[in-house]
Amino acid sequence: MKDKYFWVLVFIFLLSSLVVKKISNSKVNIETSLVFSDLPLKLNNWKGKDLRLDKEVYEILGTKDVVMRAYKNTTNNKIITLAIVYSTKNRASFHPPEMCYLGGGGQLLKKSKERIWLGKNYLDANKLVIKNSQGIIKAWYWYSAGGDFISNYYLQQIRLAWGALQGKNEGGALIRISTANASEEDVRLFIKELMPYLKKIF
Repeated sequence: MKDKYFWVLVFIFLLSSLVVKKISNSKVNIETSLVFSDLPLKLNNWKGKDLRLDKEVYEILGTKDVVMRAYKNTTNNKIITLAIVYSTKNRASFHPPEMCYLGGGGQLLKKSKERIWLGKNYLDANKLVIKNSQGIIKAWYWYSAGGDFISNYYLQQIRLAWGALQGKNEGGALIRISTANASEEDVRLFIKELMPYLKKIF
């Protein structure tokens, strides 16, 4: 078992090295493909408003395909924030959200896996409980790679790296849902409403 694990790590290292070598001579520009034009501002009882991002944010992420949108429930005024980062070229655009929370002074109280029922199938997501200066934040996140939704960051990176080696221009994304006051059931229902649109986009 240890030998198998060792060779898996060797494979990941070699695959990543080949991709880095392949793109090392190419300058990574801030890209945009406007893939979010069909993402609705209204989802059932949730009405969305886009949040403005500084230029530095796009420069750090290496892509302009970023959505940061606050959805407010018209019946109970609870707020859910949707964040999506998409890129077809820059794999560095995606990283686990807890890195941002911790970098901003937050404290990770709990990290777990959650399987969310979508009606016909399940979505496997990561769940975070963060404490910061504003209180307790709960966040759910997952990744996309080549049309599939993946909860594991490393599996996404392997999928994108393998596609790059094959000359495929597969895009990837990080999708994060967070809230400070909405119930967990509200979040699950929101994700269920959102997923058909994400499947069309990715």
